[in-house]
Amino acid sequence: GPGDMPPLHVHPHDDEGFYVLDGVLRVHVGDRAVRLRAGQFTLAARGMPHAYVVESTAPARWLAISNGGFDHFIAAVSVTATAMTLPPAPSMPPPEELAAIAHQHGIDLLRPPGVLPSSLSAATPT
Repeated sequence: GPGDMPPLHVHPHDDEGFYVLDGVLRVHVGDRAVRLRAGQFTLAARGMPHAYVVESTAPARWLAISNGGFDHFIAAVSVTATAMTLPPAPSMPPPEELAAIAHQHGIDLLRPPGVLPSSLSAATPT
């Protein structure tokens, strides 16, 4: 839904693509951000910290395309639907458990939701 954002994360060995079907998605990859509408695509290459934010006022739908085992991670943290409707709010494991499950599936969570990749370079001394 509007404002949804995952934790800032990186896939060390896999690429992740975002192809928007409906709504507006702002994808942050490293120090760049791209605003995607239906029919647009961007890539978060392996090793690049990234996150997204749903900017549309209605829920956004997109295809997440990965050349790794991302689908196994989604299955591990998902709850089976009991009806053909969207749940009122996503249900996620506690942060420590989510980080452990993500790591088992080749995803490193870097910061909690709300933190963008550009904050990593700003925090790195030159």
